[in-house]
Amino acid sequence: MFLMSSSDNELEEARKKFQEEITGVQNLRLTITSALERLRLESDTLQREQAALRAHEERVVASFERLKEKEATYKEKGKNLFQAFIFYSIFADGLVFFLPQ
Repeated sequence: MFLMSSSDNELEEARKKFQEEITGVQNLRLTITSALERLRLESDTLQREQAALRAHEERVVASFERLKEKEATYKEKGKNLFQAFIFYSIFADGLVFFLPQ
C-alpha cells in the first residue's frame, strides 16, 4: 500500500507540474496574442500617418513647384519691364542703341 501511495504522490506531483507548465504556456500565449494585437493596431495607425504625410509632402512639393514657376514668370516679366523701361528711356532722350541680351 505504501508503494501505491508513493506512486500516487508522484503522479499528483507530475500532474501539478504539468498543469503549472500548461498554465504558464497559456499565459505566455495570451500575452503574445495581446502584444500582437497592439502591434497590429499601432501598425495600422502608422500606415495611416504615413499615407497622410505622403499626401502632405505631395501637396508641399506641388506648391513649391508652383512657387518656382511664379518666381520665374515674375523674374521674366521684371526683366522685360526693365528692358522696356531702358528702351523707352533711350528713345525719350533721343539716343538709339541696343542693349545686349
